[in-house]
Amino acid sequence: MKVGGEDERTLYLHQSDIGHFLTCPDQYRVVNGIEPGGTFVKKVEHRVETDAATIGTVFHSTVEHELNGERFARADDAVRWARNTMAELVIEYMQNGVEYRTESFGDDPTRALATLEKLVRMWFAGNERKYWLALVADHPGCLTMEWEFDVPFIQNRDGMYHTIRLAGTADVLDTYNHRLVDWKTSSQTYQRWEKQRWAPQPTVYTFAAAQLGLLERHEQGYQFDYRVFNHKNNDPEPQAVTVWRDTGQWGWMVQQVSNMVAMIESDLEVWPVRDDHALCSPKWCPIWDQCKGVYVQHPSWS
Repeated sequence: MKVGGEDERTLYLHQSDIGHFLTCPDQYRVVNGIEPGGTFVKKVEHRVETDAATIGTVFHSTVEHELNGERFARADDAVRWARNTMAELVIEYMQNGVEYRTESFGDDPTRALATLEKLVRMWFAGNERKYWLALVADHPGCLTMEWEFDVPFIQNRDGMYHTIRLAGTADVLDTYNHRLVDWKTSSQTYQRWEKQRWAPQPTVYTFAAAQLGLLERHEQGYQFDYRVFNHKNNDPEPQAVTVWRDTGQWGWMVQQVSNMVAMIESDLEVWPVRDDHALCSPKWCPIWDQCKGVYVQHPSWS
């Protein structure tokens, strides 16, 4: 989230902002330093990176490195590149004062590196890699990696912010198959119905691509594909999860964002809290010790 425009009345939102707000409004308020009335100062000390998320970031970078034309000759070369990239990223966290949490894989860095290696070898050995490399070769220019967008969403509204824009970066814009693709790393299987019903990411990304005329509508709507590499199994092929978005989901997001911005602009000093999900835990919440952790101790908090 950021404020921009000549009159400082334009609010830029990412899909992560919307998802964060929906997960826990008060955590979103605190982490972004939102003051009563709608001003905010980003609090850097609340930035948290985890070992699991960092592995996902590095895996993305490895895949994009290949699809951008820098192919690895051997799986060992890909693994070496990924390990070096992860080391550089963790060092960058330390230099910038970013908290790096290792709850998923523990303090022994070899466990996280072993998981990263497994994921990279899965990619290198699978048909998924062969498919994407063939697509790039057969249809040059059909893929835009790390596709960035910035589109108007709500305009001419009353309040402190009269314009709301959606901005962000999608893993892949595939104009040959008319879809957006997001690679995920996970230890669990995705439930399609949950993503179809609730996920804001496909809604934001398809809206932006459709507004810019970069995607054609399929019979079911606008297509968003997850490709989920599960490091808990040995299948080199990712789980394929396709969800669809159309004007109904976009309209509902207008309502959600309108309510969200109204709360941002309000004079409230505290917002609603939610603890009905797995992310409300000391592992994932950067302000746990200031919130539920004041009352309930880990690991016996349940």
